[in-house]
This record gives sequence, C-alpha cells and structure tokens, in this order.
Amino acid sequence: MERLKRRLDGLPALLGDCRRVRICGLPARGEMEGSLRLAGLRSLLAATGFPARIGEFGQPAGPAEAVIWLGGTTEALPRLCGQAPVLLWPAEAGTATLDRAAGLARPHWLLCQSFDEAPPRAGLRSIALPDPAHALWGLLDHHPLATEEDRVLDLSGERRMHAELPPPTGGAWKRAARWVALAGLPKAQADQIHRRWLLERWRRLLVAHTGLATDSVVCSIFAALLGRAVLPRSAAVEAYWRAWAPVILEGETRW
Repeated sequence: MERLKRRLDGLPALLGDCRRVRICGLPARGEMEGSLRLAGLRSLLAATGFPARIGEFGQPAGPAEAVIWLGGTTEALPRLCGQAPVLLWPAEAGTATLDRAAGLARPHWLLCQSFDEAPPRAGLRSIALPDPAHALWGLLDHHPLATEEDRVLDLSGERRMHAELPPPTGGAWKRAARWVALAGLPKAQADQIHRRWLLERWRRLLVAHTGLATDSVVCSIFAALLGRAVLPRSAAVEAYWRAWAPVILEGETRW
C-alpha cells in the first residue's frame, strides 16, 4: 500500500508549472466513495505543496491554476478555456459522464485511469495511476482487528447503498451542537467537515469486520487501507488489485 501511495508522488509533474489546483466534479456530500477519493486527493496535494480550492463554479482557471475533475457533474468543464493542465480522474472509466467529459476535452487534457486502456475518445491522452484514495495510507492503517473471526461485511450491489452505519459518536446534545456549528460555516467548509464525519462512521463500520466483500474498487481500497481482507464481487475489483497489488487478493488482513 505504501508503494501505491508513492506511485501518486508523480502528480506534481502532471500539473506542470501550475502552483495551484482547483478540484471540481465533486461527489455528493453523503457519498462515501467519492468522499474518500476527495479526502485522498486533498491529502496528496497538501503533502506535495499544492494549495487546492474546491469549486464547481466561478471564473475559468487562470494560467497558474490546474484543474482536477473527479467524475461528478461536467458543468464546470466547458469554461476551462485556458492552457493550464486539466486532469480527468473519475473513479471508473467508460461511464456516460466520462464520455461527456471526453467530448469537451482539449489536447492538453489528460485522463487518469486505473489501467493502460484505450481512451474513451480519440485524441484524449491517458495515464495509468492508482486511485487517489491510496494517498490516505498511513492515516487509516493502524486499527485493531475485529473481535470476531471471519466476520465479513457485504457491500456489494444495493447493500453498498443501504449499509447501516454506526450512529455518530457523542450524545444527542453534542450531535445537535455539531449541526448548529455547521450552519454558520460557508458551504464548502461545512461540506468538508460533513464528509469527514461520514468517513469516520464508515471507518467504524469496516473495522468491526475482518473482511469486505464488494463490487466497488473504492470500497475495496478503503478496506485495504484499514488492513481488512478484500473479497472481490466484480471483475473491476479483481482487475484493479491484479494490476496494482495482487497480494491483496490473497486474503491477508494486515500489512
């Protein structure tokens, strides 16, 4: 996992001479997978010295500001008319949203994807990179094993969308105080804190199990970061770990 994180250290070279980054194509606030990828990207940019701002709207990126699109709405992309680098970095290639983004692409845009595959549209350059969630290695990997052996959590199909999360920590008055505090913050900052709370609840759910069965690549990365076994429930998950770290598929629960 540390090797995969180090593989992401090449991101500054992809950003060229730009010294700032705008992140767009944001996940919905309550989406765990997108929130995990966003947290990893923010951690990676902070570690490499790039100030990052979150925003779908506003003025087109200036000549010193690169853009990273994470696969959400494409609304911000048509306004990116400058020559600063634009990285398209969705969770999975080949989706309809990515096809729309590729249709807007200019020659200096770059698609970051998990495998060396043909780009979805002619003329769109691509590069193989691990998912940005790997940048959280070292932040999530020191957790005790579950108390019960062979306790596997199934987060495949509809179960992924309807997983029962542990309740927020703290008493009712603390939870109420948190929401009051969020109400007084700018939306971007409140969304960031809310995503952090959400990921903590997902973390508590995963560490209560010894393994995770999932058809989501990002969910499987979260499990591996927490030292849990990964049981693939889709060809995408199997292919991802075969390409980047086959040992994950051998059932090891600790690194």
